[in-house]
Amino acid sequence: MAYSLRKYYPARIVSQPRKDRYAIEFFDGSRATLVRRWFYTQYEPEFSTCTMGEIRLIGDEPAKSLTAETDVDVDPEHEFKRECKLYPRLVAEMEKIRHHLDALHDCPVDGVAEMAATEDRMAVFFGDDANAKRMLSHRVYPAFLNRGEFDFAGRILWRWYATPPRAIRLKAGASSYVPTNCASGSDEAEPHVDSSGDVPGSSGADGAGLQEPESPVTVEKVCSPAALNDMSDLGASALAINFIHDVLLPHAIKRMIAERDGCSLSDAEERMRKVNEMNWVDQILAARKTNMT
Repeated sequence: MAYSLRKYYPARIVSQPRKDRYAIEFFDGSRATLVRRWFYTQYEPEFSTCTMGEIRLIGDEPAKSLTAETDVDVDPEHEFKRECKLYPRLVAEMEKIRHHLDALHDCPVDGVAEMAATEDRMAVFFGDDANAKRMLSHRVYPAFLNRGEFDFAGRILWRWYATPPRAIRLKAGASSYVPTNCASGSDEAEPHVDSSGDVPGSSGADGAGLQEPESPVTVEKVCSPAALNDMSDLGASALAINFIHDVLLPHAIKRMIAERDGCSLSDAEERMRKVNEMNWVDQILAARKTNMT
């Protein structure tokens, strides 16, 4: 169990390049060089007691420095800009397929069935089958993305789509855009997003398009009592996160595969589902469970 993103994850030692330095491969294929104190073998008690993390999309704090002995203050905005420079190709690819994601996010209630022909998760997400909805999260495959890229892609989507999808906003009783910070009598509003999905003042695929506009443009708001009751800040945020995780991120990965490989969406779906041989990960998790019991 090796340390990354403030949690521990299944990993294996690839090599030992020098004394007290180990090349580690994590379960998702990403790699890091760690000192000995940052991982536990199955023969150590901490192997079963350390906090194991999950692949998170939204809300993960930026990783600490692996050499730090104490907590360090991290500026999320600075970290995001740093990651834009770290993953320039991913930023460009996300910008390129953004209009497809806009179409899913801005789809009205009566257009869900039509959109589901392209992305079947839409029908499940907006459907009434609770069991099918619970299965959505198990169908998110990182494909060619490593854990860091997967997490960063989620944060990009959170910046683009911080409000619930249009179909849910309409169901909540609002006839147009409902800001998550909407309050009765308030004149404040979120930045307007035009039909192309771009925020005024954004530009290019070099990461600049991910920045907040300097002067937010106000929009007409319709905040009915029903919308305010059903779309609290916390509830709206949770709905937005669920839609990103269950629909937008899988579709973004599928679209990027189609662009990279020049294949159809159905072929991209199959390629997205392909998983590398992971028996060693299963063995680690089984050993951890056995030691815990």
